[in-house]
Amino acid sequence: MSEHDGSRWHHRWQDIVVASSGTFIEWFDFMVYGYLAATIAKVFFPGESESLALLATFATFAVGFIGRPFGGLFFGNLGDRIGRKRTLVLTVALMTVPMFGIAVLPSEASIGVAAPILLVIARLIQGFAVGGEYTGVITYLVEEAPAGRRGWTANLGASMASNLGTFGAAFVVAVLTWVLNDEQLVAWGWRVPFALGGVLALVSLRFRGQMRESQAFVDVATEEDARELELRVPSSSTPLADTGTVQGVAEKPEQPVVRALRNNFRAILVVFLLHAYVGTTTYVVISFLPPYLTTVLGVPDEQASFVAVSVAVVMTIAPPFFGLWSDRIESRVKPLIATAVGFTVLSYPMFALFGTANIGVILLAQLPLVALLALQMAVFVPFVAELFPTAERYSGLSVGYNFGAVLGGSAPMIATALIHTTGSNLAPAFYIAGFSVVMLPMLLQLRETANLAVPELGRGDIFRHRHGHRQSQRHRTAPAAAHDSDGG
Repeated sequence: MSEHDGSRWHHRWQDIVVASSGTFIEWFDFMVYGYLAATIAKVFFPGESESLALLATFATFAVGFIGRPFGGLFFGNLGDRIGRKRTLVLTVALMTVPMFGIAVLPSEASIGVAAPILLVIARLIQGFAVGGEYTGVITYLVEEAPAGRRGWTANLGASMASNLGTFGAAFVVAVLTWVLNDEQLVAWGWRVPFALGGVLALVSLRFRGQMRESQAFVDVATEEDARELELRVPSSSTPLADTGTVQGVAEKPEQPVVRALRNNFRAILVVFLLHAYVGTTTYVVISFLPPYLTTVLGVPDEQASFVAVSVAVVMTIAPPFFGLWSDRIESRVKPLIATAVGFTVLSYPMFALFGTANIGVILLAQLPLVALLALQMAVFVPFVAELFPTAERYSGLSVGYNFGAVLGGSAPMIATALIHTTGSNLAPAFYIAGFSVVMLPMLLQLRETANLAVPELGRGDIFRHRHGHRQSQRHRTAPAAAHDSDGG
């Protein structure tokens, strides 16, 4: 490898790390809220019963996901217009506001009902910022990945960063629960992780300003600039009527999000359903499990924190290797089908074992669920970005992903409500298994994307029975012509 090539690879991986730093912070904050749900319930909903207070806390957790579709629409459209880099700088800058805000937010005992209202507002702001964060990072990683290594790169960046954030949150909360007593944790200890997240966001902001733009986006933007110039200055041999414009005045360019909705609606719908499903399994197995163990099953806080840390370790290490495996077998769909079958079969017996409240049994029972989740996440991350062409990838992915996040992020609240309504501690298992069964018919029809080069992504039909390599009329329009120039 030449010195020039070595420098290029060094800068590429440096940019991947910097891009992924915001994802670490995003998941750190969200998981801290989930792990401290029982404590936050005492701070902001002290007048309710323990179960209702926990339900209210998870409802506030879900509120953050309501802001995500709006952020996805705004930042996704922006990312396809001004670039991935500048948009990702804006998302991490905005994330610092609610983090520091929650860290200093007065309790319900201090300012009454205004406290939970301000908590909801902070969660909405954060959800809006996060709406453009994770999808922007996935977009950037898939476009910057070496040939044949999109699964590895996307997971080494986005998945590892998100799971390191989960691990970091679990570790910090575990330390707090070990060092502080319950009174100290409720009084001030719960604020520490949010303040720490705000500081980390400022550090990420500093370095993101130095990363380079995605080359795939640069190539497409260059093609679109040239096309716009042709419209503004038509050649002397081209009649004005054929240009569709008055000489020197180009038509107003169509917004990328509008183009994505028109050209890639079915792909957006698939991403919506997939993320609603994967979000449900993720938040039940990772975020819901610790407070479920303590509040519903009576497992001590220290043991529940140990379970959370062990889950985070597996979820940090495993996905990149599963992603590399999916690159080598050139398949994302088959692993998605396998994990759906696994969750259908194993959810009930594993949750039944959780009911023993024995820490050794719980640790063994969680392993199959965490392994399935790691594989599912590893193929989901690159797959959803591979469904779109470069010119509409950030917009299309952000819309589908973040609307799906509303359902996925509501999973802890729904699982808690099902337990409260049915009186069965096994209700979350039926929730996961039922969702898995519903998803299987769609998964069985999806076509593979792992074997396609970046310029080919998003050009054919996403379903196998539609003969995916057939070029459809909707992608013969001028905006899509730029995809062929994407070097990948």
